[in-house]
Amino acid sequence: MAECDLLAANIGSCSDTTSKGFATIGYVGNHSQATPTLNLSTGLVTNLTSTGNIYEVYQKGNNPFSDLTFSATERKTGMVFGKEIKVFVKGITPASALSVKALAGASVFMILKQLGEHGNAKYPILGIESPMRCTGVAWSAEEGAFEVTLAENNADMPALFLWKTDESTTDSLIAGLLPS
Repeated sequence: MAECDLLAANIGSCSDTTSKGFATIGYVGNHSQATPTLNLSTGLVTNLTSTGNIYEVYQKGNNPFSDLTFSATERKTGMVFGKEIKVFVKGITPASALSVKALAGASVFMILKQLGEHGNAKYPILGIESPMRCTGVAWSAEEGAFEVTLAENNADMPALFLWKTDESTTDSLIAGLLPS
């Protein structure tokens, strides 16, 4: 029996070569400027508006949240014990400088896109229930980008997901939050 046959039940199809993990591009916005329509019983954010801009960032690696933990006793999730993640705002441009200025020291949320996922699990949104904190900004010569360090606070839900009826409507919702 081929190895692919043994795994078929788990990966759906041997011809599906979609990589799993997170897309390189994510979106970060100021938590205090966001108004989510949140349903904790379903784990879904069904709408999101913001009086401020949402900024495009990128992250290295397939899973920037490898230190994400869940405490069964406290029913809280988060990067505890000071664990942080780093995202990057590309280039030295007026737009990137405005993005970094907006994020520095702010309480933020972050929208990611899961690769190989479809439906309401595709867009995890972190920090919308309990905001992430921007704990530092530095220039990374290696990346040619501003490195923004985010720390997630404990939250009641291990994950929430942005989902507005279907993928294209959710993509349009995100695009509408980006600066024009």
